[in-house]
This record gives sequence, C-alpha cells and structure tokens, in this order.
Amino acid sequence: MEPTRDIEALIADPAGHFDRPADVLADENLSVHLKQKILESWKDEASHMVESAGENMAGGEPARLREVSEALLQLNENTVVNR
Repeated sequence: MEPTRDIEALIADPAGHFDRPADVLADENLSVHLKQKILESWKDEASHMVESAGENMAGGEPARLREVSEALLQLNENTVVNR
C-alpha cells in the first residue's frame, strides 16, 4: 500500500484494503497504534458477521473473528516485549 492512503478508510473497511489481518501486522508504514485501531475495527466487523450468521443473515465474506483476534493478541504481545 502506498503511504498516502486514507487512514479513515483503512479503519472503516480493513477487509477492503488488506487480504488478511496478518497483512496489517506486516505493514511497516503503519504505527502500532494505527494497526491496533484497524484490527479492532476488523474485529468488530467480524463479530457482527458472526452474530448475523447466527441469525441466518450471513454476508458474503467469511467471518475472520479468530484470525483478527489472534493478530491483535500478537500485536499486543510484541508491543509489550518491545517496551
């Protein structure tokens, strides 16, 4: 991704800008704080998809709740280690 990207768009639609949550972690142009905001937004979106699936209102993209949660955990662990 180019450095001039729209930060608000990344936060509002992480799945539209990244293929996988691990791609957020790997992006060296993003600060730890921004990575966390993006992943938290993605987690909220995935949680809503899981809820919708439980109500038989599933969307097109598979929920990635576990994958996003693991990426957030990894980010938090790396942040604590690097302090």
